[in-house]
Amino acid sequence: MKYSRKKLKNKVYLAIIDLPHGVKGDVLVKVWSAEPQRLKTYGILYDDTGRPYEIVVLRVQKNNAIVHFKGVEDRSAAEALKGIRLYVTRDQLVDDLAEDEFYQVDLIGLRVQDCAGQSLGKVSGFFNFGAGDLLEIRLNTRKTTVLIPFSKAAVPEICVTSGFLVVEPVAAGLLNNKEKNKVENDLDSNEDERMKK
Repeated sequence: MKYSRKKLKNKVYLAIIDLPHGVKGDVLVKVWSAEPQRLKTYGILYDDTGRPYEIVVLRVQKNNAIVHFKGVEDRSAAEALKGIRLYVTRDQLVDDLAEDEFYQVDLIGLRVQDCAGQSLGKVSGFFNFGAGDLLEIRLNTRKTTVLIPFSKAAVPEICVTSGFLVVEPVAAGLLNNKEKNKVENDLDSNEDERMKK
């Protein structure tokens, strides 16, 4: 199969080729999406080296897909693809997301601020090690990165178009015990004052 490699910018990791399926070149593809059937709508997929992969046939199987790629005609060729990560460029993704849905790639680079608008740093990564989604933030003050839960409590506001997201430091676990106790004491004092009125 002849192909030309493409240098990918803003690549988005969508899937990984797993085991062969049958003897005619089909492969099981693990898709990192709630809708594996969308994989074909993105057009040409690319591997880490920029090699293109064109989907000829795609069948959904549970949360994965059985795919026949152009030029892959037997089990041996399919076996050679095992472990290849498949990407698209950000431009290939469809922007029909709900208001509270985001592409991970769009969050990376956003400014991070607390609820008062104070700058905390920038989003530098997005991970999931099995226990839930995590944002990696490069902090301004510590010149280091921290992982915080990507939850509504820890990240109550995201504004991709304006280039920032809001982090609630207590819910995100960004405060040490001394700072956390001070915040809790301040909240208790404010509550006591309100009760007196």
